[in-house]
Amino acid sequence: MSKVIIVEKTFLHAEDGNTVTEYAEGEHLVSERCAEVAIKQLKVAKESKTKAADFIAAQEKEAAEKA
Repeated sequence: MSKVIIVEKTFLHAEDGNTVTEYAEGEHLVSERCAEVAIKQLKVAKESKTKAADFIAAQEKEAAEKA
C-alpha cells in the first residue's frame, strides 16, 4: 500500500536497496516503508491528508490537461 507524504526537505530513498530515488520538496506518493523512514526516522516529511487514490487521480487529470 502507498501513502502520500509532504516532503519538507529533499531526501534520498532506495526502495530495493539498489535504485536510489530523490524526493524533492512537495507532495509525493511513496511506499509505506519510505513514508515511515521519511516521517519517523529522517523527520523530513509529514503525512498528507490526501488519499493515494485521490493523488493518482489528480496526477492523471493534470497529465491529461497538458496533453
